Amino acid sequence: MSHSLLSCVQKTAVTFTAVSALAFSQLSNAAFSQIISFGDSLSDTGNVAIATSGTSPNPAFGYADGNFSNGDIWLDYLGDSLNTGAQSASLAGGTNYAFGGARTTVSDTVPSAQAQVAGYLASNTVDPNALYTLLIGGNDINAFDGINVDADYIAAAGQAAAGIAQSLITAGAQSIMILNVPDVGAAPVAPAGLESTLTGLSALYNGNLAAGLAGLDQSIVTLVDLFTIGQTISANVGTNGLDNVTDACLSATTGVCSTPGTYLYWDALHPTTAAHALIADAALATVVPVPAALPLMIFALSGLFGARKLRS
Repeated sequence: MSHSLLSCVQKTAVTFTAVSALAFSQLSNAAFSQIISFGDSLSDTGNVAIATSGTSPNPAFGYADGNFSNGDIWLDYLGDSLNTGAQSASLAGGTNYAFGGARTTVSDTVPSAQAQVAGYLASNTVDPNALYTLLIGGNDINAFDGINVDADYIAAAGQAAAGIAQSLITAGAQSIMILNVPDVGAAPVAPAGLESTLTGLSALYNGNLAAGLAGLDQSIVTLVDLFTIGQTISANVGTNGLDNVTDACLSATTGVCSTPGTYLYWDALHPTTAAHALIADAALATVVPVPAALPLMIFALSGLFGARKLRS
C-alpha cells in the first residue's frame, strides 16, 4: 500500500471511529419479512399527509411522496437494500406507523411513539421475522421553549423510548433497530444562542436512551447513533457530497436551493434525501455486517454518497 493511500485510510479510520461503533450489537444477517416502523417525521412516509389530505408536508414546496424531505427517506432506501418492499403509511394499510410531530410518550395532535406501538400491538400479532424500527425524541427536545429547560422530562423521554423497545421484545419481536436523536442544536431550526442548550438536551436524551437499551437483550436490539453520524458529516464537509451542512435548502424567502443534493438539511429540521441515504447506509451496516475495514476503505476512496444512487 502506498504511503498516500495508507495516510488516507488512517485519516478516515480516525474520523469514523464512531461509525464502527454504531450498534450495541449486530443483528444476524438474515432475510427480513418486512420493516415495521414507529416514530416521527424522520420516519413518516405518509401518515400526516393522509391525515391532512395532502396539505402537510406540502408538495407545492418540494416535499415528495408524503415524506418530510425532497425525496426518499432512510426507510425507503433501507427497504430497497433489504428487499422488504416499499414503506407505506399505516393509514393506507401499510406498516409505517410513524407520524410527523410525534413525541415519545405525549400524544397531542398525533399519536406518540408509545401510542403507535401500543396500537400496533393491540391489533396485530408480532412478526418475529420483521425488522422493527424506532426513531423518536426530536420533538420532545423541540418542545423546549427557550426559557424553561425541563431536563427531567427529556431524561424520562429517553428512558421511555427504551421502554417502548422492551414492549416490542415482550410481545415477541426478534429484531429491533433504535435510532437516537441527531444534534438538534446543529440544525437550522435552533434559535441563535440556544444551540448549545439544544445540543445538551439531545445528548441528555440519548444518554438516557442508551442506558435503558443497555439493559435489554443485546441480541435483539441495535442502536444507530444519528447524533455521532451527524457530527461526523458536519466535521467532514464535502467528503460525502454534502457541501452545506448548516443551512436549509428550502427557504421561505428564496424557495428551493439550486443544488439540494449537496445539502444536509432540506428544511430547518429535516434531512435531504441525500442525507437520508447516508443514514440508510449506516442503518444497513448494523443489520448486514461487513468487515470493519471495508466501509472505511470505501469511504476513503469514493465516499458513502457516491456509493448509492439517489432517487428524486
